Amino acid sequence: MTKILNFAAICNKKRFSEWAHLSLIYLLFVPGTLVAQVFGKILDSESLEPVSYGVISWNGGTNGVVSNIDGEFEIVDLKPDSLCVSALAFKDTCLAPKPTGTNELLIYLDRQIYDLPEIEVGSIKLARKEFQVSDNLSTGIGGSLSKLNYFVGTEFSNEQLGVIESVSIFFGQFQNSKMGDKIMRLRILTFNDENFPEYDLLTEFVPLNPRRKNRWLTIDLEKYDLRLDKRNFLVAVEYVKNPDLEVDKDSREYGSGWSIGLSEIPANQEGLIQMWDKLDGGPWGKAPNFPIKNVVPMIKVSARVYDP
Repeated sequence: MTKILNFAAICNKKRFSEWAHLSLIYLLFVPGTLVAQVFGKILDSESLEPVSYGVISWNGGTNGVVSNIDGEFEIVDLKPDSLCVSALAFKDTCLAPKPTGTNELLIYLDRQIYDLPEIEVGSIKLARKEFQVSDNLSTGIGGSLSKLNYFVGTEFSNEQLGVIESVSIFFGQFQNSKMGDKIMRLRILTFNDENFPEYDLLTEFVPLNPRRKNRWLTIDLEKYDLRLDKRNFLVAVEYVKNPDLEVDKDSREYGSGWSIGLSEIPANQEGLIQMWDKLDGGPWGKAPNFPIKNVVPMIKVSARVYDP
């Protein structure tokens, strides 16, 4: 269990308010001595609420930890030249550490701003649309014990306004029956003006709990009001280390290694649907740069779309 630093005990109100307005990271060292253990917390820069399950990586993403449900984390033997933080519904933040005097660390993240489209119902007709790829199963791709934070997903082409109803993901083999401190969650992102995944459509934590291998897992998303806005969107699985989530062993027997089935991209869709992946704090990458070409993870999306 991660040791938790009680920030209320070390900070009076005046000192905390002085820190709260800063959108910077405070990395604290004893002068001339490397601190072997650092306790920290991730906070929303506006509300000062804790940010759960944020991924903190350093030195190019080769090492990292994940904040717990209270936004707290612990780093041991820290020797960072750079530090990056990624969290659901917040802007990715990369900063150079700044020494100040102790081993306490606070990180303030700015919320991701994304304007959802307005939908005029009026006389617009409502129809159901299925975004899907071929059912021809190919080699799987997934994560393992060595991965700290790993995304892999399918990009879908979209030119309509609508609302996502559900997502289905084909989970393949699972290895190692000890789930331990690992977790998978659903991510749905739209693209920025440079055509890279950036904005979270799904801003809540939705865990993925496949109970059987080589089966489709369907996640009902109607209550989240995930609006499509005539842009392509990415549906991905994120695999993270979670330091303190209580694990339901029966529902997580699939273990810490996992794979998603791959499907060949139909000829008429090539170039419109792509595989994207991201490891730790690194940049997004997409096919055909990925070693396995012309395939995407087997993911299907059901949506209600609005036709004039």
